[in-house]
Amino acid sequence: MSEEKKEVSRRGFMKTAGAGIVGLAVGAGIGYGAAMSMAPTAPAAATVTTTVTATPPGLVPKKRPAGETVLERALIAAKNFVKENNVPPGSPFNVLCPSGLVAAIKAASTKFAEATGVKFEFIGVPHEEVFTKAMLEATQKAGAYAALAARPRMIGEFVGAGLVHDLAEYVWYYDPRMYGEPDGYPYPHCYSTTQNVGKGIYCLPIDADWGNHAFRKDLLDDPKEMDAFEKQYGYRMKPWMGKTPVPQTFKEYFDFTEFFHRPPKMYGNGEARSLGNGYMPFFLYFHSKREPVMYPFDDDMNPQIATKEGIEAIQEYLAMKKFHHKDQSVWGYTEQVNNYVKNGLYAGGFWPPSMSHFAFADPASVVKGKNITAPPVGRPRPDGTIFRRGAIMGGWGMFVCTTYKWPELGYLYCQAVASPEGLIIGSTVPGSWMDAQRYNQIGDRRRIDKTFRDYYADEESNIYEVSRVAAEVCPPILSINGENEYLLTLDKELHRAYTGEIDAEKAAKNTEAKWNEITDKIGRARQKSDWKWLKALYMFPY
Repeated sequence: MSEEKKEVSRRGFMKTAGAGIVGLAVGAGIGYGAAMSMAPTAPAAATVTTTVTATPPGLVPKKRPAGETVLERALIAAKNFVKENNVPPGSPFNVLCPSGLVAAIKAASTKFAEATGVKFEFIGVPHEEVFTKAMLEATQKAGAYAALAARPRMIGEFVGAGLVHDLAEYVWYYDPRMYGEPDGYPYPHCYSTTQNVGKGIYCLPIDADWGNHAFRKDLLDDPKEMDAFEKQYGYRMKPWMGKTPVPQTFKEYFDFTEFFHRPPKMYGNGEARSLGNGYMPFFLYFHSKREPVMYPFDDDMNPQIATKEGIEAIQEYLAMKKFHHKDQSVWGYTEQVNNYVKNGLYAGGFWPPSMSHFAFADPASVVKGKNITAPPVGRPRPDGTIFRRGAIMGGWGMFVCTTYKWPELGYLYCQAVASPEGLIIGSTVPGSWMDAQRYNQIGDRRRIDKTFRDYYADEESNIYEVSRVAAEVCPPILSINGENEYLLTLDKELHRAYTGEIDAEKAAKNTEAKWNEITDKIGRARQKSDWKWLKALYMFPY
């Protein structure tokens, strides 16, 4: 981490960043009452403060809920709610979620079931179908689900369809510890993954998916391999931390990929390129094309994909194809995991943190002890530091359906699952997709929850420290109305380019044309205003 010595410290950043970070400085030892200073609808230009507001707008004053921890407050309150509202034992509580999260969410729901007596049914569907199933509920209003586990990027569509509850008042009262250390969510994810353009809070995140790199540590630690690499490329890679050298710039990443591309036994790169998944790693290339960041839109909501830098990013994204397996265009994340973890088919790639977790925890892993995690690669600056910008690869959040009879009970359930304690339970279930999310799961491993640390990754993986850096250099998700349509349009054009149907420039221009149509359909003036709010969250410590 030598380049970081010259850069703004994380602590200094967190003290001075001001755009909407009310209550962000709340830390260990301040206590539950001080954490109530968070303002769920803070304006984008708010000043950092820890002033306590006695009664949030619209909330009838009542006695503070019992419970020292986030989970305890949720369970005690839920038990009281069931008693006071005569909720019948065995009342159905259906949760729509992706199939890959069923086991994790079920485990994190056990204590809530014990406290309330509700009868859970976890309706798992392929993750591509969650949005469709949820929107059918918005249309049919059948009361099919109490809660949803869905992509936070779907907030705009969900709110517009009247599908999900605004949870802001519950958040204010029951305090899920959303902001700041020691166990809140990192900025800006505490805003962009929960709010609908600064208005209300609609979900509690349970999985972040800020992208990081996973590389074959056994290859990078091999002196013969590194000598041959230096002979071919004229330099030696350096460690990010620890002793293992890792690629830290795009040049090093491309060189590493080319050097270790040895088909059919091993392919140089395993980044997603399948339809519905390929756009996620694209932003690794795109966001780093300008400092402080390459924005997807300008201030007038004109797309920036067909700019010189945008086209170059697509070209870099496509250049990896020659180091991919021929079936990369159809392999989803499950196949990527199996190919890296169980088959050792890739030398490395840019994935959610769960890839490194599976490399350690999967009983069938052939790369256990042979994997190292690294932060997003970047572009070298003249002063020797590295300009890094990452990408959100997906993520999941808990929503409460408006068709559920008891929304407060639904909220308390979401708080239980998304609590610091609930996330540890869910993320340590074998095969769990729930990646590190809160500060109690990322950063200095001496401060990480021990249960999580011992289960999640091996000692030399760097995954905790990498997750913190990845979170801090990762732009917020595109949490404005129409995001789902914007991103899937981009994904379709990238896929057409990857499969050879069109070139990079055509993909960029097609994307821009469609994005303009989406903006005009929603309303350009409205989108400009919403984008102004979101753009204020694009703040980085270095």
